[in-house]
Amino acid sequence: MLSFQCLRGLRRNSVRPSVTLLPTHCINNGGVGGAIRNLVTQVSLYVILINLININTVNALENKRTYQMEYLKQLDQSPDQYSCLTSLITMENSKWDIRAKNGSHHGLPQGRSKFLATADHKAQITWHIKYLKHRYGTDRFGVANACGAWAHWLMKGWH
Repeated sequence: MLSFQCLRGLRRNSVRPSVTLLPTHCINNGGVGGAIRNLVTQVSLYVILINLININTVNALENKRTYQMEYLKQLDQSPDQYSCLTSLITMENSKWDIRAKNGSHHGLPQGRSKFLATADHKAQITWHIKYLKHRYGTDRFGVANACGAWAHWLMKGWH
C-alpha cells in the first residue's frame, strides 16, 4: 500500500502523459517500487534457473549421445548388442550419468569398482565392455554379450 506522502507526490510524465511517476523516495524505501523491484528480481532469478536447467538438459542429452556412440563403437557397431545394452543402461540407476552412484556401485555400468567413481566416460565404457565379455562371454561375432546381460537383468534385476 502506498503511503500518503507517496500518493501526494504522484505526477504525470510530461513526455508520456499516460505514465504516472512515483517519487523516488517511494521507490527506494520499499513501497510499491520495492515490491516491483523484488518481483523483477524474483522473476529474473526464475528465468536464470530455467535457463540453467535447460542448459543442463541439453548438456545431458549431448553427453548421452556421446556415451551411446562410444558404446556402439566398442561393440563393433553391432545393432543387436547395442539395443540390449541401451536397455540395460536405461534401466540401471545410472540413467546415462557417469557420476551416478548407488551405494557401492558407480558410473554408467553401475559397477562395484571404485575406479568407476573417478573414471571418465571412455574408461567406464571400456571397463563395462570388458566386464560383459568376462561375465557373459561374446556373441558369435566376438562382440561382448550385452543381450546376455540384459536377459540376466530381466530375470534377476541386476547384471
